[in-house]
Amino acid sequence: MMDLGKTHRIEPVPPELTDTAVIMYTSGSTGEPKGCIITHESFICAAAGIILMLNVKDEAPRILNFMPLAHMFGCSTIVIATSMGGEIGFWQGNTNKLINEFNDFKPNLLTMVPRLLNKLYDTVMSETSRKDHLSKSDFIKVAIQSKLAEIRESNFS
Repeated sequence: MMDLGKTHRIEPVPPELTDTAVIMYTSGSTGEPKGCIITHESFICAAAGIILMLNVKDEAPRILNFMPLAHMFGCSTIVIATSMGGEIGFWQGNTNKLINEFNDFKPNLLTMVPRLLNKLYDTVMSETSRKDHLSKSDFIKVAIQSKLAEIRESNFS
């Protein structure tokens, strides 16, 4: 097979913007599950919009992806990270090991859903109450100050 490939070389053909990049299947939450055709142009536009919102300044992104690759945002994070010269790590699926994954990968961006954010919040609150680091109110104040600073620096929330 390798020899055949060497003697019958086919040059790669770059895709057109309107070519199908992927067919994502919906969960069927609004009816029957169906395949949605996503073009290369759609992927590029989605990634470009998210990159604008990220407001990454001096460092390449290190994205810890919590979304499944069967989810459009999960796929988009791969395009985003690679187009910006960044790295992507994939969550192993155990919410009890979230803090370890943060410490090991040291992400500067996350992709998450509310359920995981709630679990992360519960974990942080549990840890801070056990160790006298920050009180819960101090933690919330720091988070709010950080969010307000981010909003002031960009047009996005």
